[in-house]
Amino acid sequence: MINADFYVGKDGVLTGFTVSGHSGYAEEGSDIVCAAVSSMAYLTANTVTEVIKASPEIKVEDGFISLKVKNGEEEKCLVPLKGFYLQMKELVKQYPEYIRIKEV
Repeated sequence: MINADFYVGKDGVLTGFTVSGHSGYAEEGSDIVCAAVSSMAYLTANTVTEVIKASPEIKVEDGFISLKVKNGEEEKCLVPLKGFYLQMKELVKQYPEYIRIKEV
């Protein structure tokens, strides 16, 4: 199962995410659920770093990606983070047994 935690600041603004695990929907290389989630996570990270020019803390390993926005950069990173969050909620509707999301 893919676990996605979305970090929410005191003011309710998204400040980052951690995605870990593998969905188990299909074998590696054919898993459309993992591919969709990975693609969205990398798109979000690249948008935050290369388009917005923010400098979040990012950690990437096999089956794991984490992005945490630094203090003062939350507002300018809100749109891509919110977009990722909303799209993940839609994927959970389609594949509830393969993805779990929560706000922390």
